[in-house]
Amino acid sequence: MRKLILQEWISLDGFAEDRNGSTDFFSSPKYAEGSDDDLLAFMEGIDTILLGANTYKLKAKVILRELLY
Repeated sequence: MRKLILQEWISLDGFAEDRNGSTDFFSSPKYAEGSDDDLLAFMEGIDTILLGANTYKLKAKVILRELLY
């Protein structure tokens, strides 16, 4: 049986966005330094990823482009 790991990016007010509705801060070098290495290492042990609708809309093109090329 597989195990399920839930990872959510959410703030105390229930939203993962800034005052302008943007998530650009996730890719900001100020906050993202070193996180890619940790995330990639974590993802090595994952065989299936479920995305929420908003994450899919934001990331699907990038993910598919990397998988196909």
